[in-house]
Formats: sequence, structure tokens, C-alpha cells
Amino acid sequence: MFLTIIAGVTIFVIGQFILKLILEPIVGLKETLGEVSSLFLREQSGFINDNVNKDVQNEVIRLSSMILAKKQAILLYSVFAKILRMPSESNLIEGCRSLNLISYLVIKNSSDTLQRKSHTREIYEEMKLVSKHLKIHITYSERIET
Repeated sequence: MFLTIIAGVTIFVIGQFILKLILEPIVGLKETLGEVSSLFLREQSGFINDNVNKDVQNEVIRLSSMILAKKQAILLYSVFAKILRMPSESNLIEGCRSLNLISYLVIKNSSDTLQRKSHTREIYEEMKLVSKHLKIHITYSERIET
């Protein structure tokens, strides 16, 4: 009977270890990737037309940093990324780099609005890279860009 109790406690502790240190951080990262997808789908016309407000720009920056922060919380990320078909570490970094570039390209500076160059094409190309590297949908097309 004592061995049964010890075995039960051991299994419970191991289960909690796996849940708290591996599964919950992975779910958190996937939720953040879903937020990125949601933001780009919701604000797609603004990004494509190079016309988003400061709140959207700040949200892109926040999500970019959250992706990398949540990746850091996952033990053995490279192993689980392969098993669960998640973006590799290098793809996460490249995707976040593209997100940061997009947030920079959509800055609206009121003092030079007339002289401001449109970055529509660059933003679109970076959006395709975000989709490819982070393995998320950011447009309403059928497939993820590869």
C-alpha cells in the first residue's frame, strides 16, 4: 500500500512537472502566435495600404517581444518544436525581426506626412516572411506562404 501511494505521488509530480514546465509554455506561445495572426487578419487593409494607427504599431512590437519571451520559457524548445511542428528558434527570430521591421515601416510621423515614402511593397514582403517563419496565417489565402 505504501508503494502504491509513493507511485501515485510520483506520477502526479511528474505530470505536474510536464504540464507546468513544458505544455503550458507551449500553449502560451501558440496563443501569442494566434494573436499575431488575428492582428494581421483584422488590420490587413491597414498594413497593405500602409495606414495603421499607433496602437496597432505598438501591438506588433509587443507581440514580437512576447513571442521571444514565451519561447525562452519552454525547456528543450528545439526538441518540442520538431515534435509539434512549431517554428524553429531561428525562424522565430527571423519572424520577430520581420514584425519589428513592419512596425518601423508603418510609423506615421506627422511632421513629414507629405514627404513620407510609402512602404506598401516592403510591408507586404515582410508579411509574407512573417507567415513563412512563424507558420501562421496573416492573410485570407488558403495556405501559409513558403
